[in-house]
Amino acid sequence: MAKQLFSNAYLMVNSVNLSDHIRSVTLNASTEIVDATTMSAAVVKEKIVSWDDWSIDVEFAQDFKTAAAGAVDVTLWAVRTGHAAVAIILKPNGDTTAATNPKWTGNAIMTSYSFGGGVGDLATATAKFEGSGAVTRAVAD
Repeated sequence: MAKQLFSNAYLMVNSVNLSDHIRSVTLNASTEIVDATTMSAAVVKEKIVSWDDWSIDVEFAQDFKTAAAGAVDVTLWAVRTGHAAVAIILKPNGDTTAATNPKWTGNAIMTSYSFGGGVGDLATATAKFEGSGAVTRAVAD
């Protein structure tokens, strides 16, 4: 069975490539299940699919040293204060989309942003993006 190291994730947030600052990234996809059991079901519950949901959690190496476009704080603070869904693209291994490197795209609202660290530690930032609409998976651009 093939195994893969996760070492070259690609993340585009609101048309800004933040890939070179990613320390970790997680795509969370879930489906809500509703209990539809009725009195006639005897002893077995009946469940039906309701809504799909998705989110992305990211930890970045923080970047306050530049105010240029593409810096972590500049990009994320603008998304945070915009209070709107922005385009997200996530790929596990670099920016080329392929069967062995699929991409997930969708629009998401940043629901949390924090940064910090201790004396002498790497300054980090974390962000959570909650999906607004569907997330799609593709193996070609």
